[in-house]
Amino acid sequence: MKLHTFFFCLLFCSALGAQELHIPPTKEVPAYNWKRGAIVAGFGFVGGAAMGVHETSVHKPWNFPLSWNAQYWDASKSWTNKYENGDPNLGPKFPLSTSALVWTTDAKHLSATVHRAAILGAGITIGFGEKRPWWHYAADAVLGFAAYSTAFHMGYTYSIWKR
Repeated sequence: MKLHTFFFCLLFCSALGAQELHIPPTKEVPAYNWKRGAIVAGFGFVGGAAMGVHETSVHKPWNFPLSWNAQYWDASKSWTNKYENGDPNLGPKFPLSTSALVWTTDAKHLSATVHRAAILGAGITIGFGEKRPWWHYAADAVLGFAAYSTAFHMGYTYSIWKR
């Protein structure tokens, strides 16, 4: 009987030793990617500067230097650039000048296009890539918005190119 008890204890102990205690690894939080944040801020800065130019051409065209062509920079004059000889009755100046290629005709449309492209670039940079903690997305958005606001106010509110 003692031999059976001995083998039973030996079997029981060996069965316990065969099992490993599984402790799941702790999930390491990735560090914030400052390069991504800088790219988002760069896109935001370009977008804000472009919107500053756009709004200046529409609301404060007199702030552009006199040496700059008002026919291109002043939206109250430049809207005719997309038409043959500046006359809407003569039709488009070139194919698609009143639609898909209107951004090539004046500062207002070019800056609006650059603005949209930069904001799209910032959004893509924030959203795509590996999964990150929520606050990384929020930090990117705050950096982009701060750069956008700074550039916009430099260009429009403070009109850095005032005469």
